[in-house]
Amino acid sequence: MDFYRLAFGVITGAATCFFAFIGFDCIAIAAEEAVNPVRSLPMSILFAIITVTILYVGMSFGLALLVPYKLVHLSSAFPAALARKGIHWARYLVGVGSMIGLSAAMIGQLFSLPRVIYSLATDGLFFKPFAYINPWKQIPVVSVIVFGFISAIVALFFDISVLAEFLSLGTLISYTMVTTSVLIIRYTPLDQEKLALIKKLLPSLPDDESSQRLKHYENFGKLKHRFRDFPVLKDCEPGLAVVCTVFLAAAGMAAIAAILLYDNGIMTGNWWSVSFMTVLILGIIMAMLVIYIHEENSASMTFQVPGVPLVPMLSMFINIVLMLHLHAITWIRLAVWMAIGLLIYFLYGIRHSKEAAQSPPGFPDTLINQEQKRYWTMATSMELQQPIRKDTDEGPERHTDGRELDEDNAGIDSEENSLFDINSQSDETILLPQIRASVH
Repeated sequence: MDFYRLAFGVITGAATCFFAFIGFDCIAIAAEEAVNPVRSLPMSILFAIITVTILYVGMSFGLALLVPYKLVHLSSAFPAALARKGIHWARYLVGVGSMIGLSAAMIGQLFSLPRVIYSLATDGLFFKPFAYINPWKQIPVVSVIVFGFISAIVALFFDISVLAEFLSLGTLISYTMVTTSVLIIRYTPLDQEKLALIKKLLPSLPDDESSQRLKHYENFGKLKHRFRDFPVLKDCEPGLAVVCTVFLAAAGMAAIAAILLYDNGIMTGNWWSVSFMTVLILGIIMAMLVIYIHEENSASMTFQVPGVPLVPMLSMFINIVLMLHLHAITWIRLAVWMAIGLLIYFLYGIRHSKEAAQSPPGFPDTLINQEQKRYWTMATSMELQQPIRKDTDEGPERHTDGRELDEDNAGIDSEENSLFDINSQSDETILLPQIRASVH
């Protein structure tokens, strides 16, 4: 029982302090300013996460070795621990380091938040003045000033514990949405627009490979070949079964987390709690199997999360457990904040959205943005050069016979074709940012 109580406290602390991992979005937000985002962003995020985790774990070990955990000072843990050991001079170093860390965190948020607001404003989802870019500094100066001032006011009047929980809850929800999106997008079929583009480019390939590739792309989101006659699932639209399964699995994970956190029947061996937990666990395992028997969308040329669906499912469960540890008042504050955001969206954003202002595209002939058309043409041409995976009863096979695209049939000029050489499969020849740079 003591172990359960201590574990409960550790998880509660992790949920409250999860905001310490919020800075990684700065790397993703800077994608448009990176030279090679497809390669550099995943490496930067992973390196930053590993480095920060090692530092946090090392600091925790150091503090635990200095004083017993029951004697840790809540408001000044390290200075009090060092003073207790007689190392008074080190307190000042810790104070200086804390100030530097807080300043770095504020600068990081002033880097990322204005860029998010700028993106919303340029898309018409937020007020237009926030899309202004200073011609000299080349930064969204209005967003920096306004939201920097708002952040300072909030930090001045709100208690740090309230802000910590509020920020942690928002971070956990956003990360849960990301893991959910990974699962859904990975099994989403290609839309008719890109399929039309693929069909336009396929004549540049031999007939047998052309038909194999077209079938490969059309099967995204459908059941794998050996499971095509699976009851119920065979009648679902491509990708729909995965979407429903993901949300049902999330509900099951929330139920499991609630039982673990708030029902002592698991620890005492109550048959009802154990039986219900067993059913939920089996249901989540079945959900993972349902997702697994669908064809993955492998058309993306960018970094993809490995171990799908296991890794996203595990991440989702951990996030849900941490979220349920936070106080109810934090959820109420989040609901109020989201209501304000939805109010802005429905009163302003939905009416001024550039996406809504566009007429339904007739890709690839009547696309409004011709630059986007060229971009997708080049990207898909590069994708068609890659080997495909064919799922058969005898096992997966890979077609590795590389052939260069015929420029006349592909309808791409020589400058664009020079970006991808089928004989060179290095990362530098298949990165989409290079395509975008050429288009610009």
